[in-house]
Order: sequence, then structure tokens, then C-alpha cells
Amino acid sequence: MVAAGFLLFACSGPTPIQATDSGTDSADAGHCTFPLDECGDQCPPNEQAARDEAVEACGAPSLVSFAGQCGNYRYVEQYDVARGVIYYFDEQDQLAGVKITAAIPVYCDKTSTEITLGFIPDCVLVQDVDLCSL
Repeated sequence: MVAAGFLLFACSGPTPIQATDSGTDSADAGHCTFPLDECGDQCPPNEQAARDEAVEACGAPSLVSFAGQCGNYRYVEQYDVARGVIYYFDEQDQLAGVKITAAIPVYCDKTSTEITLGFIPDCVLVQDVDLCSL
């Protein structure tokens, strides 16, 4: 389910998995890590779909949306005052990972402010476009 450009993910069902990819944050207390397929059709399959979703949501109050490079990955991020999501895309333009954050612990039985799905690269986000100024 997508609302105002944000992925809504309730993690009451799946059991968190331990992260094994070197770029993925290790699971710690309150940290929720799931396989990418838990996104199902809620996540954009490629960067252009994520950009389209972000631009469509730009009218929402306090929303910012950016795209850029993160190592060998492209990313699209959206944030407002309460929550944010970053979609990471590999060199084949396929969704590789998703990082969802909230201002307060609302995920995984209200123990975490963050959920990760799939592979989250360990790199610096370098913004190259403000999607809400297009």
C-alpha cells in the first residue's frame, strides 16, 4: 500500500532475518531486516517508477524527494517530518533494497524506527536531483 508516496509496511507478520550482506546493517535491538520480496508490489521495480511516485507526491506538505548515486547504486528518497523511505537500485536498474524510517518507534511491535528490506549498500548518498523542483 502506498500513501502520499510512502511505502507503508506493517511488520507484524514476517520474522526478521539476520543481515548477511556486507552492506546491510546488522540486526540489533529494535532493528527489523526482511527479505526484499516482502515488499511485493508495494515497491517500485526500477528507478523511473520510484521517481514518478516521488514527483507525484511532491505536493504533500513538508515532503522532500531526491535522487542520486550511492556507490554503484542509484537511489530515490522521500521524506516528510514523520517518516522517510530510500529505494536503492542496482546497476541493472532493479530494486535492490529499501530503507524505511520513522520519527518514533512504530515498526516491529513498536521497537524500531527503521525497517530494511533487501540489500542496503554501505555508501554515501550523493544527491544529483531534487525531484520536487522538476
